[in-house]
Amino acid sequence: MTRLLVLFLLALPAVAAEDAPRVLIPIVATLTPGAYDVFWYTEISARNQSDQLAYVIVPTGASLAGLPHPFFYSLPPATTVRLDPARTENVGVVAFLQPGSAHDVVIQERGIAEADGGCQSAGVQIPTAREDEFRTRLSLINIPSDDRYRVLVRIYSLTTHPLVARAHVTADFGPTPAPADYVVPVSAAFTRTDFASTRAMVPGYGALPLPTHASRDERISIEINADEPVWALQASPTTRHRR
Repeated sequence: MTRLLVLFLLALPAVAAEDAPRVLIPIVATLTPGAYDVFWYTEISARNQSDQLAYVIVPTGASLAGLPHPFFYSLPPATTVRLDPARTENVGVVAFLQPGSAHDVVIQERGIAEADGGCQSAGVQIPTAREDEFRTRLSLINIPSDDRYRVLVRIYSLTTHPLVARAHVTADFGPTPAPADYVVPVSAAFTRTDFASTRAMVPGYGALPLPTHASRDERISIEINADEPVWALQASPTTRHRR
């Protein structure tokens, strides 16, 4: 078995994790319970828009010789491939793109709701983020703070040590909320292709749940600052159930 593992590693494309551009896939879910007795799952695809062969690396829950390992997807020219990364829910995963072809590969994610009986929605597109989109200062604007929803801000990092993000919340429209400041701890990221680590290629993650308000017209802005580059995703999933 050891010899088979060595042969497998030798057969992988020569893509160094330290040199490969990284892409955050923020949510990887499979039949996660939601409101109204709906279950959510994600579909993640990569498209090679070039005329050359390209590779994408994602962490997978599969194992070889008892070791979890990244999986190399081969993308022929002008093709789309469905990715199946490890299911980490809100924490997400980090994908690596082959150096030299990074701008020719597009990774897209869609969240799909499925109710009892197999009825599905067409889904909503969830943004992915390349590492050059991470910033030390971010602004999220015009966010509903309606109390029919819960306002959750997810903050991600590719830094290999823990950090702290600072969030300042103000009202865009409506009398509330009063300005408020929050401190959000963000865990360390593990973004190297480490064949012996169960946490390989996992981003740093922190979550900020915000209070909601009765008015359906109120909107808020959130300014996020950190000493290291971060990226943020705001979501307002419904929390009330049918009566």
